[in-house]
Amino acid sequence: MKKYDLIVFDLDGTLMKTEDGVLGSAVKAIEELGYEAPPWERMLNWIGPPIQKSFQEEFGLTTGAAQEMTRVFRKYYASEGCLIAEPYEGIFDVLRAVRAAGAKTAVGTNKREDYAKKMLEHFGLAPLFDVIHGPDDAGVLKKPDLIVMCAEECGVPLLRTLMVGDSVSDSNGARIAGADFLGLTYGYGFKSREEALAEGAAACAESTEELRKLLLSM
Repeated sequence: MKKYDLIVFDLDGTLMKTEDGVLGSAVKAIEELGYEAPPWERMLNWIGPPIQKSFQEEFGLTTGAAQEMTRVFRKYYASEGCLIAEPYEGIFDVLRAVRAAGAKTAVGTNKREDYAKKMLEHFGLAPLFDVIHGPDDAGVLKKPDLIVMCAEECGVPLLRTLMVGDSVSDSNGARIAGADFLGLTYGYGFKSREEALAEGAAACAESTEELRKLLLSM
């Protein structure tokens, strides 16, 4: 690694395929509270941003009602949906290569931190990270805060930190925090290389193999 000493990875749509667990739990929460779930394809855009924000925007909910839907979602996600996921093919190779090149690795995700750690430990990814951060139950911490926390705990300046993710939430988080950003199109957010670059990505990967090569060249 030439330019970066720390690579911070998003989780959903970056490290793991998580749509079945996330959206399945969301549908159960929506229906339990008497609403009709939108089409699955539209709900895919909910993966990455805070789920409470997605609920609020989709159904025009008050803050309190969105919090209640989020509470019910978490009930289902914690009990069954959290581990309905799958690491992307090749992601272990990406992480091992980055660490072998001398960089530290971290996770900065909008997924609640305890869920993120549970998932990463279950699928054997946790040992490949120096730091794992997500918001707590209150959801106060946002993506920029998480990136800054990862950098501070790893002892790396933000100017030598790269955020890797598949969505505008990741690109905005990196920009606000003062880190660089690498976009992905194989996840749930960006649909094209052009879209990721337009959001300020220094580079874009369309597969985990391309991601590995890009990281080792940066």
